[in-house]
Amino acid sequence: VLSQDDQTPQFFRDRSRLDSLGAPLDEVLVELAEDREAGGTVRANALRFLADRGTAGAVTLLRRALLTSDEDEVRLAAVGALQRFAPDSVHARNALRAALGDPSVRVRLTALQGLD
Repeated sequence: VLSQDDQTPQFFRDRSRLDSLGAPLDEVLVELAEDREAGGTVRANALRFLADRGTAGAVTLLRRALLTSDEDEVRLAAVGALQRFAPDSVHARNALRAALGDPSVRVRLTALQGLD
């Protein structure tokens, strides 16, 4: 599921089945998000999924991905996911501000939108 580029209705149906796994799923998603061998799409989808689930520690993981990933796709996913936490988290807002200096114009634009 997480290796799919297109987020189609089928993608979300498959992902909702994973949701039923509960807390153990978070551990797997964290491992995938941090696994540089997993590929950008898998890592990006794992970050989005963690944010959607409101996983404890997600902001820290998202900030780390934003700061350390060489892949635009992963940083873009991290910025998009950080937007979900920004209204309630000073750390998320600070990470979005820091992303305004990202080398990718898409990451910078998404960060700017998240601060709006």
